[in-house]
Amino acid sequence: MPRIKSILIEVNDKKSRNWSRAAKRLNLGELIPVSGSPMYMPFALIGSILRGKIPDAIIMRYVNDYPSFLRTILRTFTDFLNIVIAKISGVLIFWICHNVDKESVSYYPLITLARRCALKKNSKKIFVMDDLLITPCVKALGVSKEKVVGICFGRIDMPDPDEKYESHIVEQTIARIRNWEYFKKSQKGEIKIGLWIGTPTDKKLHGLKILADVISRPAGGDADFAFVVIGPIGKWLRQGATEAYSVLNKSSRVMMIDQYVDLPSHRWIEVCNFIWKPSSDCSINLTAYNSAAASLPLVAFAGTFFGDFIGHYKLGVVIDPDRISSSDLWNKLQQWSPESATAFLEMKTWDHGVRKIFDAATK
Repeated sequence: MPRIKSILIEVNDKKSRNWSRAAKRLNLGELIPVSGSPMYMPFALIGSILRGKIPDAIIMRYVNDYPSFLRTILRTFTDFLNIVIAKISGVLIFWICHNVDKESVSYYPLITLARRCALKKNSKKIFVMDDLLITPCVKALGVSKEKVVGICFGRIDMPDPDEKYESHIVEQTIARIRNWEYFKKSQKGEIKIGLWIGTPTDKKLHGLKILADVISRPAGGDADFAFVVIGPIGKWLRQGATEAYSVLNKSSRVMMIDQYVDLPSHRWIEVCNFIWKPSSDCSINLTAYNSAAASLPLVAFAGTFFGDFIGHYKLGVVIDPDRISSSDLWNKLQQWSPESATAFLEMKTWDHGVRKIFDAATK
């Protein structure tokens, strides 16, 4: 097969932009992020065809849907339109399956299943976010191992130059945390502070409930913890986990900043001792790379794929969510070494990930 020169990729986000820059830097070809909603992809593809710049391939990504049934139907229509246009024009179809077993958001499961089936049937290759996900993907989707390729993210140390960066909000947030009484205790080695940062999705809910359980225990002893929770999750938690919200909102050992703050990962070490971001589904989030870049251990749960991933690469500590021992967690965090995170980031780079995309596309 001729060398792939041009690929359109859904969603102009941090991930696609970093892969795109790496492709350009390595002279592999053009990886062109399509800005706006994934529903714009068929129109971007048609526009490229009309300009005589037909891409060699398109990459479709997330299969999340929307609370609105009409919007979900429109998204489904554009997904199928992508496939039809690509087939007619001879453009290859690839799918980055970010979530192997289930989507982060699925309001209409039967429609989601139909979209996943269409993607797995029509994609030349299915990309997953680590080699460890290849076997789970083969089992979950019922496809051949030859069709699945493990790629990766990479480290993000500085704010994205193509993204609006509210530095004053970041500085205010850091100053607020560093003035917190529990941060001052952490500086003395009396407690450890965990950081949870993100947005509302169901796969994160279990981790926040366990966080609330840890906080509900009496403070004191040699293994005490406090947490900073950042993200617009208050309303979501009140609706889906009232008890957990009440604990997190009322506890003096939790600083809850109920708004979106783009706190760069290289600043995390200024405010915490570890990252609390366990995930319950079969996926790998960018937080694992960010915590490694920040030289901070990440806490994951045993019995989950994410726990297996963190344990395999030694990016943090793995605990049993049903039998958490504060002293055991403290000791594991004390014993963790950032050397494993450095080795991981040297191996898993945006360059490595995009090379595998272009290599797989030409086989």
